Amino acid sequence: MATISVSYNGIKGEDSGKLGCLKLGDHEESTSRYVTIKVLVPVKEVYIISLSSDGYEKQLEANDSEIFLEENKDLGFGCTVTLRGSPMTPSVHVTIAGEDRTGLFSATNETHLVAQDSPLSIFQSEVKLTMQTSKPNVNFNGKIMKCTAVVSGFDPVTTSALLVVRFVPRIRCNGDTVEAKLGGNATLVCHIRSNPGSQLQWMQGIQRKQIVTGRDDFVIIDKPVERDSNEAKLCIINVREHHFTTYTLKATNDIGADSQHMVLRKKLTNSEMQQPGGQFGRSVDNRNIQKHKPDLYSRNSVNFTRPVTLFRTLRIFWTAGIFAFLLTL
Repeated sequence: MATISVSYNGIKGEDSGKLGCLKLGDHEESTSRYVTIKVLVPVKEVYIISLSSDGYEKQLEANDSEIFLEENKDLGFGCTVTLRGSPMTPSVHVTIAGEDRTGLFSATNETHLVAQDSPLSIFQSEVKLTMQTSKPNVNFNGKIMKCTAVVSGFDPVTTSALLVVRFVPRIRCNGDTVEAKLGGNATLVCHIRSNPGSQLQWMQGIQRKQIVTGRDDFVIIDKPVERDSNEAKLCIINVREHHFTTYTLKATNDIGADSQHMVLRKKLTNSEMQQPGGQFGRSVDNRNIQKHKPDLYSRNSVNFTRPVTLFRTLRIFWTAGIFAFLLTL
């Protein structure tokens, strides 16, 4: 309910409710006098709005309406707050999934007269918060946006809408290389986010031969995880030589497509690793040799390289001296 304060020739009175005739005690005069009425009213309207690339602005009137944002298009969203009857500016806050996101929005403020009939003047102020973007945050998908307007002395007014972000699939795999033993099993795992949902396609080799589950010991598993994410697995049973190659996962929806590559590599045994041309050559032996290699400068070392060299040198000189002595006899 609005509160009206009135000052009439120094006589004050108050009333609550709609504008109308005011009774100011027992004071009456037959002459006309101007009356100045200051009206403090709460927020009149709070709207969530969606913005299109051509500048068209659409108001969402009902709570829990949906705002559609699509990646790679110049779209946006925001809210408008109208305060009618006062030049005051309301404070506006935007939260998404309960987190304050007001700082992401640009604010504009307008105050103007919407009526001027003497002696009554009515102000209207409007605050608009908007965010224009060609790459909407995919983490906003499925989140509730709330716009709250606050005017000092009145209860806050809030309206809300559901954000629906449409975006190109995004694939993230658990590493780009997977090792498997010959005759064992292997699993390639990837996570896909997309809205709308995407069609998945696994392919094998450079020629990208399409993989069909149940054929050539392949099993494909596609499991929903969250609202806009899936977990895709390619299981290979009884791995054989021709399975060691490159695999590609492609995800497609009506916004676009994404693909990721993984390599299935043979896991060698210790004996195979030690053979020339093995995966790591003789790296295992070299590590063992390096690990047990004696410290040539340590007193505890069995192999004293420098003392042995000096001993051999002295022995040569000793033998030469004895030989020279025997020649003099």
